[in-house]
Amino acid sequence: MSAPGATSVTSSQVTLTVVADSTAPAVVSAGVVKRGTGIEIGIGFDEPIDAATAVAANFTLSKGTVTNVRNEPYSTPTDANAAVDNKAAVVLETSGLAAGDVVTVTVKNIKDAKGNAIPAPGVQKSVTVGKMAWVAIGGNDYQDAYTGNPAAFNKDPANYYDDAVALKTDSDFDLISGGSGNWNNYDEATFAYEEITGDFDRIARVEYQDPGSQWARAGLMARAAADENVKHVDVDGGYQMAPAMIVRVNPVVQWNGAAANNSFEWVWRDLAGGNYASSGGGGTPAYPNAWLRLQRSGQLFTGFRSDDGTNWVNIGTHDWSTVVDADSNPAPLPAKLLVGPYFGPELNNNDAWNIGHSVVAKFRDYKAFGNVVTPPDLQISSVTQANGSITINWTGGGTLEWTSAITAGGTWTTTGDSDGSYSETIATAGNKFFRVKK
Repeated sequence: MSAPGATSVTSSQVTLTVVADSTAPAVVSAGVVKRGTGIEIGIGFDEPIDAATAVAANFTLSKGTVTNVRNEPYSTPTDANAAVDNKAAVVLETSGLAAGDVVTVTVKNIKDAKGNAIPAPGVQKSVTVGKMAWVAIGGNDYQDAYTGNPAAFNKDPANYYDDAVALKTDSDFDLISGGSGNWNNYDEATFAYEEITGDFDRIARVEYQDPGSQWARAGLMARAAADENVKHVDVDGGYQMAPAMIVRVNPVVQWNGAAANNSFEWVWRDLAGGNYASSGGGGTPAYPNAWLRLQRSGQLFTGFRSDDGTNWVNIGTHDWSTVVDADSNPAPLPAKLLVGPYFGPELNNNDAWNIGHSVVAKFRDYKAFGNVVTPPDLQISSVTQANGSITINWTGGGTLEWTSAITAGGTWTTTGDSDGSYSETIATAGNKFFRVKK
C-alpha cells in the first residue's frame, strides 16, 4: 500500500470476513394523510426495497382497500446531518376509509436489494386517519415545459414530481418536490396542512433536507388558499396566488457541494398576486434539530427558531392589520388558514435542476406549541400472539433490539423499530431475546 509521494510498503496479511445480508426489511413507521377526497397510508422501511415487490397484493388493511401503491424513489441521505429513520417508503392509495378510522396494515413479501423478504403472514402497523392533508401548490414547470423556464427543456419531466409520505399520524412527514420556484408571485411546493380558524401556535422539526438550490425552503406555512394545479402560465395570465406567512430553513450545501444559505428565513406575501417580502431570520439550523415555530394572534404573526424545541428565539413579526390593497382598503388575512409543513426546493435557482430529479425534506414532531407530554418509563408493556405472529409493544421511546443468546458482552441487533410496536412471524423467528434501548 502507499500514499501519494510515499514509498510503497507491503502490509501483513489480514483476514476479511464477509457476512451475507440475510435480514428482511423492517417496517419502521406508518402514518396517514389525506389527498383530495382520498386517504393515503405511508409505510417507512429501514433499508431500500425492491420496487417490484411494492404491489397492492403485499399490503392488506383491516378496513378499506388498497387501490394503488406508489414506491417513493427518493435517495437515501448520506449527509452527516441526516439522522433519518426511514431509508425507503411506499404510499398506499386507499378507498373505504374515513376520518377517525383506526386501521391495521399488514405488510408481507416486501424484499430488499438482496432478495430478503418479509415473510407471510407479515408484520403489522396500526394507523389512525387524522386531520392532515397534502397538496401540490402550483403546477410543475419541468413537466409543463414552461417557456419562461429554460431549465424545463432537455430534461426528463417524469423525474420531477410532488409527493408526501405520512410516517406518523399528524406529526411526521417526508415531503418530496420537483418545484422550480417559490418566490415573487408564483409558488411550486409540496404542502402538508390542517385547516385552522383563529389563533394558533405550531412547531415542527426539520430533520433533514436534500442539497438543492442555495435558497431551497423547508418550513412552516400559513396560507389563505392551496392554489393547486395553478400553472405558471395561469399566473402569467392574471391568476393571483394566495397570501402566505412562512418561517423556514435553507440547506447546508447546494446540489453541487457549494455552500447554501444555511439559515432561517421569515417571509410573507401580503396580497393575493403580490410578491414575497422578508426580514429577520438568521441563525444556523442545527440539523437534525432545526426547530421552527409559527404563531398567530389575531392579525399578528410571529416566527421563532430553536435548536432544541424548548428554548426559542424570535426571528420576526408581521402585522397584517397594517396591510392595505391598491385602493388603500384594509386587507387582513382570513380567519381560516391552511397551516403546516411545506417544501419548495427552488430547483430553478443556481442550476439546481441539474440534480435531475425531485428532492426530499424530512419533517418531524409537527404539533401545537406546548403540546409536550412527559414520556412514560422505558419498558416492554405487552407481548401478544395472534395469526402466527408475535407482537411486542413498549413505552418510553427507544429502539427494540434482539439477540439469540444472552452472554456477557454479547451482540444485540436492532429491529429498526422505534415507534413502540414490532411484529414478527413465529415460524421463522427462531429463539430470540428482546430488549428496548435508548
